[in-house]
Amino acid sequence: MAIAAACRNDLFELLEQYRAAAANLKHNTNSEIPRTHLVRLASRASQLSHPGLDLQAYVNSISQAVVKSRSPWLQACDLAILEGISRSGTLVIQPDSPIEQLALQFAASNHDPNNQLAALAILASSRSDASKASALRSLESSNASVLKVALATCSAHDTPEFATWLLNRFPSALPETRQDIFNAIRSHPKRLTLLVDQLETGKMSVKMFDASQIQSLNAVRDNAIAPRLAKAIAGAINPNRQRIVDEYSKHFRAIQIDPNNNRGKSIFAKNCAACHRLDDVGNQVGPDISDSREQSFEKLLVSILDPNRSIDANFFRYLLRTEDGLVFEGLLTDANAQTISLLSQNGTSTTLQRSEIEELKSSGTSLMPEGIEAQIPPNEMAELLWYIKNWRYAAENVPANATIK
Repeated sequence: MAIAAACRNDLFELLEQYRAAAANLKHNTNSEIPRTHLVRLASRASQLSHPGLDLQAYVNSISQAVVKSRSPWLQACDLAILEGISRSGTLVIQPDSPIEQLALQFAASNHDPNNQLAALAILASSRSDASKASALRSLESSNASVLKVALATCSAHDTPEFATWLLNRFPSALPETRQDIFNAIRSHPKRLTLLVDQLETGKMSVKMFDASQIQSLNAVRDNAIAPRLAKAIAGAINPNRQRIVDEYSKHFRAIQIDPNNNRGKSIFAKNCAACHRLDDVGNQVGPDISDSREQSFEKLLVSILDPNRSIDANFFRYLLRTEDGLVFEGLLTDANAQTISLLSQNGTSTTLQRSEIEELKSSGTSLMPEGIEAQIPPNEMAELLWYIKNWRYAAENVPANATIK
């Protein structure tokens, strides 16, 4: 805090303070470099005016330090700084430049996943064939974090090979990366058009998409795509939400919950954790449901199956389109004179400059999607609701509220 206060008027000086601290760490130290913080700090610093500082020269000096450094902490610190500058959009990496060669080297090595992540993020600022090929190869990584960054880098490069990979991989993608792959398709008009082509020809089925993804596709407003897409996914969601609620309530009367053998936690992890968090599982994107014991089963059921019946204004789904035609969606978490920030499923935050944005509007619907009954049948829904109401008390042997009638 003292360092931050002393250097608050010169963020690059603060970065140098971090570098000095990292260089002084001993090899037997268990300290960790605050990588995420450094990335944000470097990104912010590079967007501000610093008289007398040549940003390209600074980048070159950091790149050289990475090559020469024998300290793993300083190396990690410097790569995080380069990643932050790259993410700011103020850096264009030239083919065969020292920083590109450095990034290519670390992107190809899985010795340190954090350094590999930084290198892949840096390559998003390069448009060379070597950088594109490196990012495409990283799509085959078994590390979910590396794959996530590789997806973002390949999205920035926008190659035909990437579009083909996305459409081929989506049907068999693991849960932890499936939404990221969908977002990469949904956010780009050309990729979305290819998706519609596959839906129309039967190469891909609408049943492959979960309720949230269907809702996202229903929100497409591109005049060239929307009519075709609406026809392709017609009938995927039953519009009579009260009928669905009534059917589930009727089934509940015959369902008995065993508090000692409840599957609710695994059902929650599979279907709800992208936006909600319970018992250290999931992401806090949607409303806090961590203490729902006093809510009735009926109220919880309605909020899941008919989420647009009553919407908290804080949880409206917003749609943002850039001047390049890219689309982002999520909760509006921050809006100021310079930037707009959205928070989407899986806790992914996107911040864009207002100058990049062509349109921002609320969809008028909740981030919680309609149609989740296609994923959770009545018996699983009953176990899920019991878990949501009682998870906090089960470990302490507090009598369960297991009645669902």
